[in-house]
Amino acid sequence: VGYCITCLLFVPLGRGQLKETVWVQIFSLLVFVLLLSVFVWEFEWRGLDYSVPLVGRNFSQLAGVVLFNFAYTVTVPSWLCEKKPEVS
Repeated sequence: VGYCITCLLFVPLGRGQLKETVWVQIFSLLVFVLLLSVFVWEFEWRGLDYSVPLVGRNFSQLAGVVLFNFAYTVTVPSWLCEKKPEVS
């Protein structure tokens, strides 16, 4: 269900021209900067009372992170629409 909702939201963005969807990129950047600022503030305010290992022992949640890395592919159709025929 989540995959279908994601496709319904982002496939139209990938099929459009980059100029038409730049507002989504700007909005995403602003949200990212806001969330990063909140994270840094919380980390500085609370700190960590324990050490965090560089590599953990439980990899059961790794599949979601790996699949999320493929989200960039939604930009490829937009790039191909913008590409000029003489550019390889």
